[in-house]
Amino acid sequence: MVVFDPPAFQVFNNLFKNKSKGFGSKDVLSEQQEKLINKLFKIGFFNRVGTGEDFSLPNKRMLTAWISITNKCNLDCLYCYVPKSVGSNLDFKIGTNIIDAIFRSALINNYNKVKIKYSGGEASLNLKLVGFLHDYLLQKSAVTGIEIQEVLLTNGVFLPEVEIDNLKQNNIGVMVSLDGIGQYHDDQRPMFSKDKGSFSQVLSTLNLLQDKNLTPFISITVTKLNVLGLTNLVEFLLARELPFGFNFYRKPLSVQTNEEDLSAHNEILITELRKVFEIIRNKLPRANYLGTLLDRTNINYPHEHSCGVGNNYIVFDQNGQTYPCHMKMTDSMKFANCYSLDVLDDIKKSFEDNFFRKHSACHTCAWLSICAGGCPVMSKHKDLMPPHCEVYKVLLPEIVELKSLQLLAYTKSLAL
Repeated sequence: MVVFDPPAFQVFNNLFKNKSKGFGSKDVLSEQQEKLINKLFKIGFFNRVGTGEDFSLPNKRMLTAWISITNKCNLDCLYCYVPKSVGSNLDFKIGTNIIDAIFRSALINNYNKVKIKYSGGEASLNLKLVGFLHDYLLQKSAVTGIEIQEVLLTNGVFLPEVEIDNLKQNNIGVMVSLDGIGQYHDDQRPMFSKDKGSFSQVLSTLNLLQDKNLTPFISITVTKLNVLGLTNLVEFLLARELPFGFNFYRKPLSVQTNEEDLSAHNEILITELRKVFEIIRNKLPRANYLGTLLDRTNINYPHEHSCGVGNNYIVFDQNGQTYPCHMKMTDSMKFANCYSLDVLDDIKKSFEDNFFRKHSACHTCAWLSICAGGCPVMSKHKDLMPPHCEVYKVLLPEIVELKSLQLLAYTKSLAL
């Protein structure tokens, strides 16, 4: 993303007058235009046609795998996607088979980086296995030359100091779920015993993580129960300089259809998030996360997929079964297991094209390359527009403005 001041924009705009297909080496350019073009090439804003370069897809060769370390959990969150059953841990042997399967698919499909998300259940209840798999990943990386990235997805209820030290030493990132301050969090993320909420425990964990200089990313699930508490939460996170992102609630497909729909109305989402954006505008963070702040959208670069589902994403449960998405962990969606030759190929063959490619309204939308049609799983289940389309269209211009203000505040100008 580039922010132009008026004089620079005039130079940029003049480049494309009567040139809908760009410009070539035979075009006569002014000195300022030459300088601008060179700078934009340098930062990847332009690329040369026919060179094979593609600056629009960073990390395009990264394969992401979501691994259920355990089916056990100490919370009973109202919107959990994981089917409730008798909790069980991922076996060490199956764990190594899963890692082998991931690297097989990475090699077959020419990926040079693998990202592992340790999840569950609650992954912090089986950290011994996380450490074991980390060591095995290092071995596989050394043999194959494939780069690795790891992150622990946790509810933050119980993360001992010694385990935080281990995570930091092993360069494993941490994502903590926090849905509000006090009761707003407790209402939708109660302890499994249902006798109390979990906010106080999560706050203690955040304090410990920051004391150890391990900055977690905060994942916020927005429902009708906590939408009115987002402003207080964001003020809290900005004061602590904690990066965060909003995920809109989607009714789990793996639970009974009579479960309460916790979706916040689009009008309320727009109203409350505008209040949030005003808070951010007055206290712009330095960290680079505003581009992906709004649910499944990403303004950082144009893209065809809102996530990796059906493309470069694999989900493994604690039994080694694979699924296209953690929202679809049902028996009917078991596409393969960790013993398949290429689990990614199995998923790709079984998962249809994203809904947005078939919807005429999406094709003419200016934001298609930013939202990519929204959540492909939800869109596939309704013969309607993506459920949060209205919210995206209204709020994306404000996200662009926030990102622009952040660039102006903290990025060195590329003067002509």
